[in-house]
Amino acid sequence: METPSSNDNPDPSADDRRPGHGSSNEHPKPAIKQFIASPNHSSRNGTKIDTVVLHCTEASLASTLEEFQKEHGRQVSAHYVIDRNGDIYQMVDDSERANHCRGANQSSIGIEHVGRETDSLTDEQAAASAALIRWLLEQYEIPRSNVFGQDFTPDYDLPGGTSCPDKLFGPKHAQSTVTVWVERRTCDNVLRDKGRFDLTLLLPKMKDQLFLQTSDSI
Repeated sequence: METPSSNDNPDPSADDRRPGHGSSNEHPKPAIKQFIASPNHSSRNGTKIDTVVLHCTEASLASTLEEFQKEHGRQVSAHYVIDRNGDIYQMVDDSERANHCRGANQSSIGIEHVGRETDSLTDEQAAASAALIRWLLEQYEIPRSNVFGQDFTPDYDLPGGTSCPDKLFGPKHAQSTVTVWVERRTCDNVLRDKGRFDLTLLLPKMKDQLFLQTSDSI
């Protein structure tokens, strides 16, 4: 979860739910259980969305939603909150800047996952997160390599860092853990990633195919 921010917050009634940059998104946006508006957001001032930041709430769903609705105090928020049962709540329009990753908010989308520091994602939560990430990557033409855990996000500038996203995506606190999870969960086609090849995903399939061909010849 984010640390206090000194950002000014505009009139929360301002609503700019314009569509994203993507023009041919083959993935439907996952169902949003409820839009619960947070007052803690501001304009992107035309900055393109190019990053997705993954968080652990380190708190319950109720306390997270309550905290993100407070106009005073820490003034934190995120675009999405995913509950343990897979329900997705949206709190800030994608077109707006949320206060979720200090120093990196201007061009990023923040996704909070309900969990404690030692929790892994539930199956339902993982499926919902993967579907949302997949949609965001396509909608805003974001490279898969631009999905980060909060502590590893470029320009994140909290002194001392953070433990977020904790153990949600694997036991090791490292961006490599997040990267492997994202690759495994969101890659529809190992040959397609905005026209680039991902050999780390392709090689296992080549190995399996070679084994089948060898078996057939015996």
